[in-house]
Amino acid sequence: MIGQQDLVRAAVEEPLYGVIYEDTDFADRNVYYHSWPGKRLYVKVVIRLEGNPPEGEIISAYGQFGCKGGEKPIWPPSLHS
Repeated sequence: MIGQQDLVRAAVEEPLYGVIYEDTDFADRNVYYHSWPGKRLYVKVVIRLEGNPPEGEIISAYGQFGCKGGEKPIWPPSLHS
C-alpha cells in the first residue's frame, strides 16, 4: 500500500457503510473496509488493539475484491445486538 496512506486513513476514519468488523482469527483485531476509487477493489485494513484505553496498530492493509466471510460486525452496536 505504498503511496496509499490517504486510502488507509479513509478506511479507518470512514469505513464502508460505517461498519467495523472483528477479525475471524484474532479477537483483538478490528477490520475496516473502504472502496478503492477507480478500481473494482476494496482496501482492507486490519488493526490490533491493545491496552486500556485501547490503542491501535496497523497490522496489514491491502486490496481485495470483497469482504471476508465470517467477519462479525462489531460497530455500530445495532448490528450485533
